Amino acid sequence: MLLSLLMSQSCLRAEWARRHIKPGMTLAQVLNANDSWWMFRGISERPGSDSPLFWALRGDGGTYSLHLGGATGDKMLGSKEELIQIIQQQMSDGHAWNMSFTYLGTPRSTFGISFDAQGRVREASSVAGPS
Repeated sequence: MLLSLLMSQSCLRAEWARRHIKPGMTLAQVLNANDSWWMFRGISERPGSDSPLFWALRGDGGTYSLHLGGATGDKMLGSKEELIQIIQQQMSDGHAWNMSFTYLGTPRSTFGISFDAQGRVREASSVAGPS
């Protein structure tokens, strides 16, 4: 029973978060409504974008590790606001973006969000696991 509960935790958290994401929300609204993710990554829909342009890991105590495509190392960030500011700057390229949010557990669970060129949510995909 306990194992079954642990196995479903990531799926339940991912599904709860996905249900709170609505079309038209900004990245800041998504991240403020969704605080239990472990990792998220994003890619621009501009031509030639075939690998993630960023990925972020949520650490303990409200810290974040951010890797930007083409960078030589990760940035350690001390707040969600700092993370939002940097990602919004990346998203200002005039193209739509696709992002995925992953939740730790056994198995891991993931769902995706597509953003339009203005940085607003178009839709959120169904939760999938394991990832």
